[in-house]
Amino acid sequence: MGSVGDDIKWGTVVEQQWAAWLKCKNPLFEITHAPKRKFPGWDLMTKVPAGRCRYYEVKWDATAQSPWRGHRGDTMKATGNIYIEYENPRQGKPSGIATSQAHYWVYCMLQAYDLVPLEEVESYRVQTFVLDKEKLHQMCKSGTYRVVETLRDTSSGKVNAKGWLVPISDIINNPKVSGLRMKVDFSDYIRTLFL
Repeated sequence: MGSVGDDIKWGTVVEQQWAAWLKCKNPLFEITHAPKRKFPGWDLMTKVPAGRCRYYEVKWDATAQSPWRGHRGDTMKATGNIYIEYENPRQGKPSGIATSQAHYWVYCMLQAYDLVPLEEVESYRVQTFVLDKEKLHQMCKSGTYRVVETLRDTSSGKVNAKGWLVPISDIINNPKVSGLRMKVDFSDYIRTLFL
């Protein structure tokens, strides 16, 4: 895993590529990126000529379906889970999916059999789940999923997020419950970043 700063930079790039994918699929979409304030509650908004708006939260995960390098430098196996944040323990407040205004949770995952750098784009694929945020949130709250607290490189050094580990198989095998709307091969949109 990279630093929080690295994750934010890469997350912004993935968000921009998701906007490009949406525009390609529906050229009539007017796409707006969230304002640059601390907690906007969504990443992208689409609007169609009839006026209907939809909000998207876009996530990137390089560990769910691919080996990854741990903080000690050792190679770790793919987790098989997606991480859904719902609380900021340091502040004692809801966060992530519990406060998001998004209609859709867009979860982009690196897929590879071996540990590969992002630049080696021919060696992996990127799978994306588009999930109904409310259904996903309900599934997480009513399930018996393992809860983990993450400790990242924060200035205070304290836990800054709590979330559920949801097996990918639960999402795929229960699309009506998980809110899985579609699976997208997003590989080409990531590969163009390294041309």
